[in-house]
Amino acid sequence: MLDFNLGFLNKMTGVRTKDQSAADALLAIADQNGDIIYNDSPFSKDELFSVQNGSARLSADGMQYQIDFSKSDANDWILYSIINETALYRNINRNLVWQVTLILISMLLIFAVILLVSRTLSGQFRHFIETVSHTTAPDEHALITVDSEDEFRDLAQVYNDMILRINHLIETVYTKELLLKNAELKAFQAQINPHFLYNTLDCINGLVDLDRPNDIKKTITALASIMRMSIKGKEIMTVRENIRYINEYMFIEQLRYPDNLIFLNEIPEEMMEFYIPKLILQPILENSVIHGTSSLLGKGMIALLGKEEPDALIFTVSDNGVGFPEAILQLFRESPENHLDDTQTQSRLGLLNIQKRIHLMYGTEYGLTLQNLPAGGSRVTIRLPKITTP
Repeated sequence: MLDFNLGFLNKMTGVRTKDQSAADALLAIADQNGDIIYNDSPFSKDELFSVQNGSARLSADGMQYQIDFSKSDANDWILYSIINETALYRNINRNLVWQVTLILISMLLIFAVILLVSRTLSGQFRHFIETVSHTTAPDEHALITVDSEDEFRDLAQVYNDMILRINHLIETVYTKELLLKNAELKAFQAQINPHFLYNTLDCINGLVDLDRPNDIKKTITALASIMRMSIKGKEIMTVRENIRYINEYMFIEQLRYPDNLIFLNEIPEEMMEFYIPKLILQPILENSVIHGTSSLLGKGMIALLGKEEPDALIFTVSDNGVGFPEAILQLFRESPENHLDDTQTQSRLGLLNIQKRIHLMYGTEYGLTLQNLPAGGSRVTIRLPKITTP
């Protein structure tokens, strides 16, 4: 009876590895006489002896086996190493399936994490974009709230700080511009009032020379009414109230030029309840009298007309006087407010002030347009917004 150290044989022959089980790697030993002295494979002696070329593949019990044999250097024994390829490949395939499964699960987890992070980032970006796109003014409604503890919170904080600074700057600039605008309007009004007062007093002086005490009384009463409106009246008045003071002013001028001044006033009734700034129309009529018709030898005619457009009120003051100098027309086609120091424009200070005043109050889409008429005389067109409440 022989006793084998199978562990030694396995180590010597290398039949089993640490990754192979007993069912995967088998062993058979034949002595020099060809007798099988050890065999744990499912193959018979004849099947083992059929392996003559060093290696072969045999099948048993539906399994495929790889058989290799070699002779021992110490004796003539033949060692058969039998590998169960079916079981071996099954284990390899099982490991491969597990590895592929783990890879797929890892990829799915990575994809899920990427998708979650991308949705979170895209959601934050959409929140930013929607807030910015719906922002019409840099106020508290334009601020962005971020609950996450990440870079978006820092970005939102920087954005909110910027919005608050912009809002503060706008309020500061708007307040300063409003104060400047009001100061300029008051300055322009202060310039118009002395100009009008001087001309009216000159008119009264002419009446004194003509020894017309009753007309002087009426003129002083009209002047007092006009000055009361100019000093104490509201900045914005109805067209009807403006026309009433214009009639009083033209009454004064017609007293001064009783024989050569005709005034036509045709303002539609439907325009009377709109609001316009005071002292807008009167200086234009004054300009037509002083610089237009006063130097005529014949009859001077001045017409105040009005019409209503869908988005504006249009007033025109036309006369048959001498017309505007070409230099004045050119200045109004450019920027008349830049030429207030010109000697030639000083005589038209009232028109320049009105233009600047309208621009300050309503913008440059409104204001005065000057033109000379082909048949002689001039026309001033005043475009004002339609305002229904003061």
